Amino acid sequence: MDWLIQFTDSMLDFQEEGQYSFFQEFVAWVLIKATVWKIEAMLWTAQFSWGVAQAVLDNLTIGDQVEALWQSTDSYVLSWLTYFKIPQALNIIMTAGTTKFVMRMVGW
Repeated sequence: MDWLIQFTDSMLDFQEEGQYSFFQEFVAWVLIKATVWKIEAMLWTAQFSWGVAQAVLDNLTIGDQVEALWQSTDSYVLSWLTYFKIPQALNIIMTAGTTKFVMRMVGW
């Protein structure tokens, strides 16, 4: 008979205090899962957009045009631009801009 009283007490405790903490823990779990899913989706979208941006830059032959521009530049100026790593900076800026454009099309 003692077990019945303990069981009833534990059920009453759950109804008075346990439901709120259970609901609170459940909502926290749902929010954690939703946040992790959104971050993973954003990372996948960024990788996908970067790949599409690379394909767009290859199809537009922008790299060839920039290379032709560099070859027509004076060697003295070209050495200074290369020293300050301007070609790498232009590459990063073009890739970032195209990736941003693709990500806006995707909706992020």
